[in-house]
Amino acid sequence: MTSDIATSEFSDACSSSPSEALWDAVRDAYLAGATVASLREDFGIPSSTFYKRAGREGWLHRPRAMPEDAPLDLDAPLAEPQAMLDLAWRRLSHALDQGRSADALRWMRIHDGLKARVATAPAAVSQGARERPSASIVEKVETVFQDSTTPAARPPLNRAERRRLARLGGGP
Repeated sequence: MTSDIATSEFSDACSSSPSEALWDAVRDAYLAGATVASLREDFGIPSSTFYKRAGREGWLHRPRAMPEDAPLDLDAPLAEPQAMLDLAWRRLSHALDQGRSADALRWMRIHDGLKARVATAPAAVSQGARERPSASIVEKVETVFQDSTTPAARPPLNRAERRRLARLGGGP
């Protein structure tokens, strides 16, 4: 009995049925910016049924309003490299927590570039600021948590991998 009701809700045959009111609400929500996943949960319609109807009727998303960026002040004082390094690390951590690995990789590249810059920059400690730990402490932490790129951590290559590396001009 419930499948008959569900089938009648999604049929396009009768134009004055409650299904038209349902589809009007679905269309309005979609054009307002709702995702197909949220429509599927809210209205209980299958994604394939939605895409067929949307394609047939030509529904398009309205572009979402993007917040305007504040104008860039080129005369503003620059942040210290260490502060930028800390900010990049926090954003990297946040991206990892959110499960956004591509963003985390981008922040990792930025962090690595800033780390190289901080290492070459003269150590300017402002008054009242606490001093950062020395590089030897950082090295000690890295030896405790070995990087996955160290040769000891990598498993040996199998025959197919060795052949592929030899074909590419590298290899053991």
